[in-house]
Amino acid sequence: GGVGLFLAAIRLVLTYRKTNKVDDLLFCLHCVLFGAAAIMFEQSAIWDVPWWGWHLLRLMAYGVALGLIVLTEIRAQRLLIQTTRELTEMTETLEARVEERTSELQRKNVELESAQKELIKARDEAETANRAKSEFLANMSHEIRTPLNAVIGLTEIVMKTELNDSQREHLGIVVDSAESLLSIINDILDFSKIEAGK
Repeated sequence: GGVGLFLAAIRLVLTYRKTNKVDDLLFCLHCVLFGAAAIMFEQSAIWDVPWWGWHLLRLMAYGVALGLIVLTEIRAQRLLIQTTRELTEMTETLEARVEERTSELQRKNVELESAQKELIKARDEAETANRAKSEFLANMSHEIRTPLNAVIGLTEIVMKTELNDSQREHLGIVVDSAESLLSIINDILDFSKIEAGK
């Protein structure tokens, strides 16, 4: 058993050279002490020096094991404290970011609602303006078409009377111009209806 523990100690030294972990050295010391105690036990008689040496080595091995446990616990506690501190900092940072994003989203939401209200208002105003324009054009076309139709009708009546060629030609120009103007007015009215979506 002692030889096996010495071989394990050698193996741990080789592992330490690769990993540089202090735990490997502590385990190595533990194996050496228990290995030496095992070898000394075989050669000791009660109450002689090797017997005391054996007990001393065993006590030292237990001390190393206890030290390893305490050291591991201290390291674990430090790691836990550090991890807790980092986690707290990350939580605070995350909460600050969430709060910042939330306020930014609320601000954007208020801006969006304001923009939507302005858009609805602008749309309503445009619809009102289009209705007013359509009504104005309808009224205007009616007011202009009535006298134009009267001019065309009266001119055609006058043209049925006895007139010379020059008079007939001039009255024909009046009728053509009035009909052309009437056609333009009808086209404007149709265009306003299309623009208003009617």
